[in-house]
Amino acid sequence: MAEVIPIDKYPKYSQARQKDLQNTRVEEDPEKKQRIKIWMAGILVITAFSIDLLEFLLEWLGIGLVLSPIISIGAAFLFWLWFKLLDISFMTSPKKFATQSVTSLLEIIPGLDSIGGFVWTLGILAMVIIVRAEDRGGIIGKTASLAQGNLNKAAKI
Repeated sequence: MAEVIPIDKYPKYSQARQKDLQNTRVEEDPEKKQRIKIWMAGILVITAFSIDLLEFLLEWLGIGLVLSPIISIGAAFLFWLWFKLLDISFMTSPKKFATQSVTSLLEIIPGLDSIGGFVWTLGILAMVIIVRAEDRGGIIGKTASLAQGNLNKAAKI
């Protein structure tokens, strides 16, 4: 049976171990702070592109004018639920609310989504950029956080 030696007997080792743990936490912190990881952003954009491609092909075949609004409503619900699961709210940020609203409205109107191109892809890409900028900080993130704080204060009044 192995003897367990308390770490307190070796202060240099415990101090070095604490420093290693602190360095590890600092390295992991920026990635944990991101609500949308890089791989999740890729999956979001690929899903949006696939939906746009499906709608484009259906409209090209002539049945998209009937099916496109149904697909768009389903896609709007899918992305809303997806962002909710990622703890991203549209109501706290005017940029996110406007981006999602305009994207959904342009896609739901039959025929308009085929003229505008890949609207879901562009809308989701814009949402990912906005959220990652907020999480990263900097001027865009600080401005977004300030606006979000002001909206939360106004909502409580």
